[in-house]
Amino acid sequence: MTSIGLLRSCTLAIATLWAGVISAIAQEPVPVPTVVIYPMDIITPEMVGIASLMPPVPASSYYMNKQDIIGKVARQTLLPNRPIPIVSLVMPRLFQQGALVRIVFSEAGIVASGIGTALESGSQGDRVRVRNSDSNLIVVGKVDANGSVLVGGQ
Repeated sequence: MTSIGLLRSCTLAIATLWAGVISAIAQEPVPVPTVVIYPMDIITPEMVGIASLMPPVPASSYYMNKQDIIGKVARQTLLPNRPIPIVSLVMPRLFQQGALVRIVFSEAGIVASGIGTALESGSQGDRVRVRNSDSNLIVVGKVDANGSVLVGGQ
């Protein structure tokens, strides 16, 4: 074997060994879909598994915990065994634009509630505008887990 052939063989062996070391060290458990998930599907535990993959770059833009995914809604098609981008999932909508919602005002132990029309769709934690049905005033509040809109001091 010539010196060039020997050099190529050694280089190939070192590169193969190094690639194996890198992949063994760098792989992390990452939540991935186990089936194709379509837009508007609500994610269930059966739809998500854990795979050892190279961590996505940057890792902060992908889900790294399975529990953060369950119960959310897909905004785009998610393919099996691929990391899930954070922007591809949203909380489920509790009401749509135009729906009648309960408006709750609470401050210093006084609670008042009324009905309003949602001027935008809302998920838990969103800040939305609602037109009060009695006064026609537009108020801004935070969507509660039960679908009501909390305004005022809270």
